[in-house]
Amino acid sequence: MQKLPTQKTETNPAPVFTVITAVFNAEAFVRQAAESVLAQQFTDFEFFVIDDASTDKTPEILAGLAARDDRMRVLRNFENRGVAASRNRALECARGRYLAFLDGDDFWYPDFLGEMLSFMETGGFSFACASHERVDENLNPLRKPFIVPEAITRKELLQTCSIPLLTTVLDRKALGPVRFPLLPVNNDYALWLQLIRRAGTVHGNPKVLAVYRMRKGSVSSNKLRSMRYIWHIYRQQESAGFFRAAAMMLVYTFNGFKKYYGP
Repeated sequence: MQKLPTQKTETNPAPVFTVITAVFNAEAFVRQAAESVLAQQFTDFEFFVIDDASTDKTPEILAGLAARDDRMRVLRNFENRGVAASRNRALECARGRYLAFLDGDDFWYPDFLGEMLSFMETGGFSFACASHERVDENLNPLRKPFIVPEAITRKELLQTCSIPLLTTVLDRKALGPVRFPLLPVNNDYALWLQLIRRAGTVHGNPKVLAVYRMRKGSVSSNKLRSMRYIWHIYRQQESAGFFRAAAMMLVYTFNGFKKYYGP
């Protein structure tokens, strides 16, 4: 297949979007994830995929996709650095005004970028997210779609994370520099808590624009490990005292149970 000449050069204007995907040993799903980005109806984007030293067929799959479309650029870590450091590596190269993120086992519907751009420009929003399906590894529905709240304040964000990484879009012009805290899990939540101080409110698009795979054994599915880092975020990043952090943890745990194990 002929390579698509769509990558912008140094002499051309920056793309509207920078899309970032960090992957590690994702051969089973990464093709679908990447193709869902490349198939977007809104085409003005650059796409960075960071291969975090995969040992399976992920590098070959990514090389084949990138060879066909100049908007896609693959960066490979020679040693495993973790998802936060990998995303930050791509952020150092990003030229787009808007940032969007997609994990290697999830995927977008073709209208995701276009819908989110319209949603943010119409509302004048700097920090937004959309709703998504929740399926198992074989795309069988597990629960009802997760519909994001219309608006999320910092107080509400401290009580539960209702901002899905796979549907979040950030306006760098309004928010300023974006870097993920170097935590093995919940680094997106830690970043959201930083950015909401600048944005004031996160705005939710009720449209279902993506598909989230709820995989057994995935990093995000390890809730006990996750709660350890939530505690770290409350105590270290948010400077909460012991008893306040403990109370926040109880609320977060209760809301998390409803979110992940409810209907």
